[in-house]
Amino acid sequence: MNRLKLKKQLNSSDQCVKFIWETSDSHQIESLVVIWDDFMSHFCSSTHVGCNLNCKMCATSNYPYVRPLQWSEIADQYIQMFDLLTPTTLDNQWHFDSIGEPLNNYEELVKAMNFVRDTIDEDLYCSISTVGVAPKIRQLADNKLHIKLQVSLHAADNETRNALIPINRIYPLEELMSSLDYFSEVTGTWVRLNYTMIKGVNDERTDLENLINLLRDRDIILTLASYNPIPNINLSKSPIEKRDLFKEELENNGIITVVFDSLGLNIEAGCGQLLSPY
Repeated sequence: MNRLKLKKQLNSSDQCVKFIWETSDSHQIESLVVIWDDFMSHFCSSTHVGCNLNCKMCATSNYPYVRPLQWSEIADQYIQMFDLLTPTTLDNQWHFDSIGEPLNNYEELVKAMNFVRDTIDEDLYCSISTVGVAPKIRQLADNKLHIKLQVSLHAADNETRNALIPINRIYPLEELMSSLDYFSEVTGTWVRLNYTMIKGVNDERTDLENLINLLRDRDIILTLASYNPIPNINLSKSPIEKRDLFKEELENNGIITVVFDSLGLNIEAGCGQLLSPY
């Protein structure tokens, strides 16, 4: 099994722990654990060294892409984090949502998940966070892997989403939403969409109206998040008042909406802040 070397462990002031690993070929990845309370811990793992999708709100866009991780490197993140922390929480969850697009390393991710379930916890809750690789979302539904799906939406019109998430030019919103409808129908589960609110980019009245029109009558849960600051990226978070307005009007239109604030900001472990310097 290809093991990772622990280079550094950083503990935040709010129950978040970041791990910096070195691979056998001397590259660096990061993963983290968020301990929400005595009940739940989230283990968040990377699937690549770097990322080649160039999403504008993500720290990894500042660094070159190297390669996908092997299944053992993905699994070893969970195994070592679990051993180092020995969590006493009742509900441990494994999320593929750190560095890299998980669905672009589909086969290795599935091998890693199956290994951990076979050796540590057969009932382990797993979740994939994707920017929207539509064909792989359909494959994920067809394979019936008992895995939850989260999608980084961040815009409800193609022009804005093209600018933020370039892969939207390949799988535009119409194709993405069709794949999410298919996933919900086949698996019988709802999809969670993440919408990071960025000042002057996706937080205007027209953005809200587009979001309502896109999501109304769909089996989704929407998470509204604040943008986390990233060096060398000229974006800033939307005012909290706008996030509150979005939540109120989305809920008035029957869309289940929650708000989320990242933990671990003082160790650069918030959403979008993980990176692979090498």
